[in-house]
Amino acid sequence: MRRAILVGGWTLIAVAGCTSGPATTQKENLPPNPSPLAHLTYDCAVLDRASEANAIGPYLYFEPFDDGGSGQARMCAIGWDGKLRRQLDRGLATLQSADGSRLLAIDYPVVNSAPASYVIVDEANRILDHLKEIWNNEAIWADDSRHLCYLEDSNALGQNGLAYLDVRVPGEPVRRVATLGAIIYLPPAGSNGGGVPSPFIAGPRLLACSMSADRAVVLNPANGTISVLRLSDGTKVGAHEFGRPFYPYHDPAGSEQLVVSRDGRYVADNVEGAHSVPILDLLTGADAADLEAVRVGGFSWDGKVAAVQVSDHVVAITEWRSGRVVRQLTGTYPSVFARPDSPDLLVGIPSTRHEFGLDLYIIPGSGAPFEVARSVEVTGR
Repeated sequence: MRRAILVGGWTLIAVAGCTSGPATTQKENLPPNPSPLAHLTYDCAVLDRASEANAIGPYLYFEPFDDGGSGQARMCAIGWDGKLRRQLDRGLATLQSADGSRLLAIDYPVVNSAPASYVIVDEANRILDHLKEIWNNEAIWADDSRHLCYLEDSNALGQNGLAYLDVRVPGEPVRRVATLGAIIYLPPAGSNGGGVPSPFIAGPRLLACSMSADRAVVLNPANGTISVLRLSDGTKVGAHEFGRPFYPYHDPAGSEQLVVSRDGRYVADNVEGAHSVPILDLLTGADAADLEAVRVGGFSWDGKVAAVQVSDHVVAITEWRSGRVVRQLTGTYPSVFARPDSPDLLVGIPSTRHEFGLDLYIIPGSGAPFEVARSVEVTGR
């Protein structure tokens, strides 16, 4: 099962996706993971509390357990010291802003197959805005933590419209940045193998949105082209052609993943089964690096450091241009959330001890990491 992390390409409210799966076997020659907790994080109450519960963020959010719809869902808000700041009586959100001041959440209940509607809440769980326009969950909090960037379908009925790139500050009118490619919706032509027909739905993917860099990065999966747009006026200022289509037009889901730095400059191309990961500089169009690695999980705020899976069992926090390793962890499929204006990272790896959720580690720029939660669900990019 994959869940999104709010904080970052995850679905930790910080990490772009959280993966549940079999535990990774610890081996004697693998790096030890730091500060093992004595317990699973089933409840916010087991976390150490900060001395000032109302201290100003930034915050990270995660859900201590999946309540299975029992109505007990809640999120733990922690500081970058790993200590509990507060608890929110709300299920795991879809995205969190970088500073934790804004959360994008599904507005439940969702009736039958109706498109999801969303609420934007603040760190006190107060509703700031309602949105029904987001297409296919394609949304990113910009790096100023105020603007929400998202894609909207021009046809509200979901029948072959165009994708708009919109930018919105909660409570203010939306600003349309650009019209992108087509959204394709075809009804199911047969069965997906499990007896349940699946429609074919495809459209642009929003990969990055930076107010500070005045830049958005969008993938057209049909022709495999990345476009770089100015947020201020929608002008196309760059492009890169991969020369092949992306899912759902080609290859099974999960076989290729593009991971883009916060400012939309660098893109890592993770291909399942490959033995290296190229990193492209979208500003110059040049190859910035070709890492001997399995995958890149994400970048630091300034793009200089990355969490890289270097083997079947080892994740390295590395300065990817020089190759200097800051820290190693035992694990696979790293998810990353970057602390604003800092080299610090939150790294989530599928639990090495249990059958579900992520183990979360804060990796300061000093390279002295510590574990903050175990086997939890997390959000966001």
